[in-house]
Amino acid sequence: MTFKSRGVVDKVWLGWFILQIIVTPLIDGLPFYPKWLYATPDSPLYFLQRIHELYVTTYRDLIVTEWHSPVPVRPWVRLCTYIEMAFQLPTSLYAVLRLRKGRGTSGGDELLLLVYAFNVFFSTLLCAHDVYHWDEKLYTMAEKHFIVGGIYGSWMLIPFAMFVDMYLRLYGRVSTSDIAKKTK
Repeated sequence: MTFKSRGVVDKVWLGWFILQIIVTPLIDGLPFYPKWLYATPDSPLYFLQRIHELYVTTYRDLIVTEWHSPVPVRPWVRLCTYIEMAFQLPTSLYAVLRLRKGRGTSGGDELLLLVYAFNVFFSTLLCAHDVYHWDEKLYTMAEKHFIVGGIYGSWMLIPFAMFVDMYLRLYGRVSTSDIAKKTK
């Protein structure tokens, strides 16, 4: 199995995955913790509740508040969050273990990260699309642009760049393999 390293690019991806490992369980994972762990000031993870409250009061992001709605208006949010916990978080952990060694990626790693990048991009795209359908009486277009560009934009841009990188790596492997077969 051959490994490809892209030095600086792999370090960027490593930084991204470390960020994902921090954000996913601490911010997006809040609804998965038992309430006694975070809901009251004497709870051990109360700081997570405070971060959540600060985010919600600052940005009024309806997608983040969806979990606390008794009847979900956006049931797809929960599905995307389950996928984030079951697929994106373990993939991020694996990627950190793989990339921290600095030895590059295998074809299997690149395929996994291609799927991961598409998943993160697409789920974030769903969120960005939803923002533009929020009630015009409650959110100005400027607020919507800020939420999409300032909050969701980087979570689409970075996975998109990763998708292109992994695609090109895989394409290079397949092309090399095809050339080797033709010359035999």
